[in-house]
Amino acid sequence: MDYNPIKQKVNIISASMKTRYELDILDKINIEIKHVSNYKSILVTFGKKNEIEIIRIIGDILHNIATIRDLMKNKMERTGQNKRLIENEINKCFHLQILIDIDNQLKHGYPLTINPRTKKNPIMKNFRQSMSVSSGTSPGARSFFCISLDGKVETKGDVSIIVNCDIFDDKGNNLFTLDEMINNSIEKIMGIIGKYALDE
Repeated sequence: MDYNPIKQKVNIISASMKTRYELDILDKINIEIKHVSNYKSILVTFGKKNEIEIIRIIGDILHNIATIRDLMKNKMERTGQNKRLIENEINKCFHLQILIDIDNQLKHGYPLTINPRTKKNPIMKNFRQSMSVSSGTSPGARSFFCISLDGKVETKGDVSIIVNCDIFDDKGNNLFTLDEMINNSIEKIMGIIGKYALDE
């Protein structure tokens, strides 16, 4: 049987990442037009998910990323390599350490009292949905999002609504966005997998 749990987990992470994005966005853009004297103001907000729904989506993604660690350690052991090397690699990536701390907090409560990877007591704040506009990967591809003065919305190309938040430490310092934490963590994980040939 050609089964590799690490490859499967990478695919699960990729699938869970897609839950951050909503591509059918026109009915999820909220527009409020106000007339004040001779002026017109347009307030635009994105998405209809509440904070609990956003936390659930983020929590699922972080858990999938964090738990690949055990699969990598098991593979190291089966192939005669020192599984401690995985922990050493994780300790070189601050973003991944913070992500694992947050995943453990979602399971065990805040702040962590047992085996935190960092001393930061990280916490997620400012849960939101926002607009993401990307040109895509095709040469010459263009994307745009615009709203007319009467509130009509037009989009073209790679336009989506994305779930996001900010990561703070217990001193109130803004460490980074969810995007930065996830992207750097996945980059580190893929580097570890390649370095130790864990997907073979």
